[in-house]
Amino acid sequence: MKNRNSNIEILRIISVFMILFSHYSVHNGITNSDLPIGINRYLLEISILGNIGVIIFVLISGYFSINKKNPFNIKKIILLVLETVFYSVMFYLIFVLLNKEVFSIKSLLKSLLPITLKHYWFMTAFLLLYIFMPFINKLINSMNREEHGKLIIICLFIFSILRMITTKDYYGNELVQLIYIYIIGAYIGKYKDFVLKHKKENKIMFVISLIILLLSVVIFDLFGTKYPIFGSKSTYLYARTSTVAILFGVSLLIMFISKKEFNNKLINTISSFSLGVYLISDNYYIRQILYTSVIKVKDYISSPYLFLHMIISVLCVFIVCIIIDFIRKNTIEKLAIMLLNKVIKKEVKI
Repeated sequence: MKNRNSNIEILRIISVFMILFSHYSVHNGITNSDLPIGINRYLLEISILGNIGVIIFVLISGYFSINKKNPFNIKKIILLVLETVFYSVMFYLIFVLLNKEVFSIKSLLKSLLPITLKHYWFMTAFLLLYIFMPFINKLINSMNREEHGKLIIICLFIFSILRMITTKDYYGNELVQLIYIYIIGAYIGKYKDFVLKHKKENKIMFVISLIILLLSVVIFDLFGTKYPIFGSKSTYLYARTSTVAILFGVSLLIMFISKKEFNNKLINTISSFSLGVYLISDNYYIRQILYTSVIKVKDYISSPYLFLHMIISVLCVFIVCIIIDFIRKNTIEKLAIMLLNKVIKKEVKI
C-alpha cells in the first residue's frame, strides 16, 4: 500500500459506498415503483448506484493493470477465491447454528462453490476477467491510440447504445460488460497524458451525465403516472450497460487521477477492505435480513428522516464490515499467505 495513490483509493471507497447505498434501496423488501411519487421515492431510486460503483471499480482495475508487466498473479487469485469461499461458508454455518437455515450436504457444497454457482455475480465475472487480463493487455498493447479508441466506440455501440435502444443483450453478459469497461479503464491508464489534456471537457461530461442520471429518475417516474410501462424504468440509465452511467464513471476516474497524488496510510488501509465489505454485505443470507429485519428500512419509507436513516445505516454497515474483515485479514488470511508462500515460492507468469 506504500506506493498507492490515495486519490484512487478514495474513489474505490466511494464505489463501495455506492454499492451499499444501492443495497439499502434494493434489498429492503420494497418495490420502489410501488411507492407514491415524492422525495423519498426519488431518494431511494437515485441511490441505486451499485452498477456505477462496479463500473468505477473495473475502470480502476483497467487503469492500473494495463501498465503492469504481468497483471496475472496466481497467489492473488487463490486469496480472492479463499476470501469469497470463507464468507460464503461462514455465514451459511452461522445461519444453520441460529436455526435460520436447515443444514444439508447439498447446501454446504453450494456454499463451498460461491464463484462457480454465481452466488456473487461480480466475483465470478471479475475473476474470469482477471484470468483474461494478460491476453486482453497484449491485444490492447498491439494497438495504437486510434485503434484502441475505435474498439471502445464499437463496444459501447453494440453492448451499450444498441442495448439501450432495443433492450436486447447482444450476448453482452456480465463478463463481456466487465471486459469492455476494463478496456476503457486501460485506455485512460495507457494514454493518461492525452486524457488529462481534456480536463475541461471531462468536467462538462461529468456535469451533463450527472444531470441526465438525476433527471431520468424524475422523468421516468412522471411518465409512469400516465404510462405504467415507464414506472419500472426509473433507474434504466443506471445500468452497467448504460452509456450515461459509463461516462459518469469515466469522468469521475479522470477527475480523481487529475488531482495531485498523495499517500495516506489510513485511506489506503480502509480501501483494502473494499472487497470484504462487498462480500459480507451482499452475502445471500445477510442481505435477506440486514435491510429488512435489522435496519428495517420499511419503518422509514414515509419518514422525513429516511435520508438520515440511510446515511447512518450505510455508515454502520461499512464500519461493521471493516471490523469483520480486519479480523479475517489478520488471522485467516495471514495463515493462508504463509501457506501459499511455502507452496508457491515463485510468482507464476503467463
